[in-house]
Order: sequence, then structure tokens, then C-alpha cells
Amino acid sequence: MEMGLQECADRIIGNWHLRGISGGEKRRLSIALEILTRPTLLFLDEPTTGLDSASAYFVAQTLRNLAHDAKTVISSIHQPSSEEEVSLSTAEIKATLIEKYRWSEYATTSRERIKEISNMVRSP
Repeated sequence: MEMGLQECADRIIGNWHLRGISGGEKRRLSIALEILTRPTLLFLDEPTTGLDSASAYFVAQTLRNLAHDAKTVISSIHQPSSEEEVSLSTAEIKATLIEKYRWSEYATTSRERIKEISNMVRSP
């Protein structure tokens, strides 16, 4: 996993009164720590916000690689620059997500529950 954190490996993280690594490094570190737990689903809200283009690239590539390794990655990215572009098109990403969701246990259970509720509403 490449997150561009080698330069800060020997520095303290810091807190509100003790300066440590930068805000961008903290963001990338928190993502890396979550990835180390090997989650089957990773949900990130704007993981590249506030990062420079090189750091955002590291994050985007890492998430892309996770998705290619059969992990589910759901992320919102607000107005990415062309340098943060991932090789998959939006249509390909949507198609992959829809296909994975369509046959998931969650989707099947949800469809069954919606049918049950619909039948309850129709019955007097």
C-alpha cells in the first residue's frame, strides 16, 4: 500500500497543543489504518479533500487497487482535478457497483422486505 507517508514515518502524530504531522498526512494515515484492518467494505466521505494533487493521487490509486482486490470501496470525491483521474470511467464504476449490489444478500433481503411492506399497505 502506497500512501506517500514515508517522509513522516519517524515523526509524532501530534495533537491540539503539540505539532506533529500535517493535516493531509493525518488524513492519509487514518485511511491507511482503516485499510490495515482488512475491511470488506470501506466507505469514505471525500477522502481527497484538502490534499494536494500528489497526495490525492496516492489515495485514489490505493482505493482503486483495493477495489480491484475484490474489496467494496464506496467514496465521494468532490470536483476531482484531472490529475486525480482514475482509469475507470464513471459509467464503469456505476455498472460495477450496481452489479455487485444487485446480487448481494442485502439487496435480496431489502427487496423481500419492500414487498412485505407493500403488501401490508395494500391490505385494508
